Amino acid sequence: MSPIPAEPVAPRPDPDDPRTSLTHRVKEALLALPGYFNSTTNIEGIDGGGNFGRIARIGIMNDWTHDVLQRRLSGIPASEWISFLKRQTS
Repeated sequence: MSPIPAEPVAPRPDPDDPRTSLTHRVKEALLALPGYFNSTTNIEGIDGGGNFGRIARIGIMNDWTHDVLQRRLSGIPASEWISFLKRQTS
C-alpha cells in the first residue's frame, strides 16, 4: 500500500518574478471595481465575459494558465484531468 501523501501546501509566489507584482496589481484592480457594476453596452462580436472575459481577451493569464495545466495531480497533468472530468460529465 502506498503511503498517504502530505497535505497540499498553497504555492507561494516568487517575489523575484515580475509577474508576481503584476498579479497583485490585477487582483487589487479587480477588487476595487464595484460589485454592482453592470454595463448595458453591447458590442457586436465581443462576449459578455465580464472581468474574466476582459482578462482572457488580453492574454494576461496565458503563461500562468499554461503552467498550472502542466502541474501534475496524482502524477497526471492537470490538463488531462480537465479532459477526463469533461468526458465524465457529458
